[in-house]
Amino acid sequence: MDFLSSRYQTFLTNAQPTTQTADSTIHKLADRLNPTCPLPDRRAAVLSLKGLSRDEKYKAEIGQVALGPLVDVVLLGGDADQDPESGKAVLETLGLLCEVIPGENGKIAKGDVGYKHTDMLLSRPEPLRKLFELLKQTSFYIRFTSLQLLSQIVQNRAQAVQRHLIDYPDGLPTVISILDEKREVIRNEALLLLQSLVHQNADIQKILAFSGAFEKLLDIVDAEGGIEGGVVVQDCLAVVDAMLRFNSSNQNYFRELSLPPRLPPLLLYPSPPPPPHVPAPQEFALQFWDAQKLANAGMLVSIISLLNGPKGKIVEASHRALEVVGIYRCLVELALASNAPPALKTQALLALPPKPNLTVPITPYLPVPGSGGEEWDRLPEQQALGALVGLALDGEYGGILTGTSQAQEAGEEGEESVSIGIGKEELELRWAAAAVFDNLVTNDQDARLALVASLAPPPPPPPRDPSQPMAPLDPPTPGQAVLSALVEIPSGRVSRHVGAKIQLACALFSAMVRGSEKAKGVARMVVPGGAQAPTATDDADSDDSPRLVSVLVGNVHLGLRERGRARSAGGRRLGIG
Repeated sequence: MDFLSSRYQTFLTNAQPTTQTADSTIHKLADRLNPTCPLPDRRAAVLSLKGLSRDEKYKAEIGQVALGPLVDVVLLGGDADQDPESGKAVLETLGLLCEVIPGENGKIAKGDVGYKHTDMLLSRPEPLRKLFELLKQTSFYIRFTSLQLLSQIVQNRAQAVQRHLIDYPDGLPTVISILDEKREVIRNEALLLLQSLVHQNADIQKILAFSGAFEKLLDIVDAEGGIEGGVVVQDCLAVVDAMLRFNSSNQNYFRELSLPPRLPPLLLYPSPPPPPHVPAPQEFALQFWDAQKLANAGMLVSIISLLNGPKGKIVEASHRALEVVGIYRCLVELALASNAPPALKTQALLALPPKPNLTVPITPYLPVPGSGGEEWDRLPEQQALGALVGLALDGEYGGILTGTSQAQEAGEEGEESVSIGIGKEELELRWAAAAVFDNLVTNDQDARLALVASLAPPPPPPPRDPSQPMAPLDPPTPGQAVLSALVEIPSGRVSRHVGAKIQLACALFSAMVRGSEKAKGVARMVVPGGAQAPTATDDADSDDSPRLVSVLVGNVHLGLRERGRARSAGGRRLGIG
């Protein structure tokens, strides 16, 4: 009986199936990735490995055991070409193996297994080149998953991929050809790949430029509706920006391709530009702005600024070419005569050349208070230079949306109206206008002298005939606006808005006379207040000729005295408290 019992127990033990571990399963699946196994078996093995690769704890073992067969047999051996299902499965499996996972602190460890698998793929050029060859297939899933895997590899090891591509001339043109793809999902994935490939590599940028990337990217932006397109427009412009930034060769090539005339229409500016004496149409000046449109426009203005060339380099010929096609006038209209957000206006001003043409007429618009930006009044036509000075001194729309409205809410005479601050975007816009003014008078001596000459107050109007209608007064010149802000200082405490205006007026006046003895001489002869200008033979210290210097010195003394009083009053309040 003991013999029979032992034999029965042995039989039961042998009849029970052996426990299969994950490691043994991975090894068995890797063994099936053999050219001698039928294609359906290899396909089933790849699909099983893909499922296991989704679990983080199996990735290292799969990479160690099966990554070689996956690449050599399935990817390079022909399965990916012959069987789309196998190709899709192996590409997705490799993507999972190369994926890097952030830790609990949100950072990715340098020894992440995804980096290790990426390095194994890039240890030889054949796998990477095969991925670019698969982009030529017509299968949707093969092209899409190949692009996703390439993006993952570039994200992990961008410099290594860039080195491979420089020695592989067919890689980048293949990606460029996908930009003509009608299936937007594939095209958009190619755009994301291009953004990663062009990052900080001048050689890649040049190859893309000579492969027709500029033209194809602008074609997509145009087809999407310019800046009114979605995030695809932003992706295209981001690639163009990366190809031009810090790459003077591509900047010159972009201009030689006659591509600059295509930029203003993307900002919805008319093409060809209107004649010099005709302002921009209302459709351009008054637009609806959302976050995506603002991002697209900002990217486009950034590209325009790159075409100005490096600072300090003589590029007047290229500036004239951009001026002819209306690019700079488009920026002037956008900054000074539109309802664009302040951040975009600031960017447009900073993108102007050192010597902008500000003699063109513009028609500014003013929002109707209380309409929430729905209603606008069209102001009389004026020179862009006058609008620029007004923007610097008074702020956007003459300050009606910031200082004036806030002061009315707080009470004109109240203490709160004095302490109301100015927003960051508002200050940046006004100082950007001052910077453009500084560049103009520094690089254009004729404009400097004309501005200094315009400091003189206008002559008194002739006696009016009561039987005739009152003639409209001429608007103040830019110089007169600066002079008025310098000499007409209010009494008592000065609000922050008035203080900013005085400070900016000082900056504009300093720019006009800095480094020019002739301009200084003309400014010394200016008599504020409409009095008759003194002649060169008059005594400079005569009380009968209150020249500009005397008035400015007097205002400085008044300002210092008022500051002393304010400090004394503050000290007394502190002592009482």
